[in-house]
Amino acid sequence: MKKTILLTTILLITGCSVKTNTLNSYDLSINYSKVLVKKHKNRVLMIKYPSSLDALGSSKIFYKRDGITSYYLYSQWSAPLNKLLYSQLLKNITNENIFKSVVGYSSEVSPDLNLETQIIDFYHIVKGNISYADISIKVRLINAKNSKILKEKLFHYKLKVKKLNAKSFIATAKKAITEFNLDLEKFIF
Repeated sequence: MKKTILLTTILLITGCSVKTNTLNSYDLSINYSKVLVKKHKNRVLMIKYPSSLDALGSSKIFYKRDGITSYYLYSQWSAPLNKLLYSQLLKNITNENIFKSVVGYSSEVSPDLNLETQIIDFYHIVKGNISYADISIKVRLINAKNSKILKEKLFHYKLKVKKLNAKSFIATAKKAITEFNLDLEKFIF
């Protein structure tokens, strides 16, 4: 009887002091508002849904430390990384005012050009006390009428991350995506 009371008391005390962790959720939203003169004013661009290598298309935020790949337990993307990149591409290219129209992959419209993207790397690399964002995105601009590749390029960004945590990595990843948007604008021309 004493053991039962003691056990119950211990369970009640420890049950009340259980630590809970909150799950932080991040997106890739950036403030990018460069508006150019229309260069492809008679063309319709379709942005294809981005593909990704391995598990990068999930909601997990990955890091690599000492050759081992893992993910942050209490931090994640607000949606799959592919979807976040797609949203940024659609919004930013539309706002650039380069094309007659920019449509998404589910549109019924027959485009003149297709933009394909593939996420090759999107990692927080940690080596001792040094860390950086390693982000690579492959892009293809394709003639939609004959499926010929007009241009193809691998964009790679290696930017220093100030602190060894997910929040700092996300801030750096957003800088890389801003650079990517500027580079993509030049690439499309």
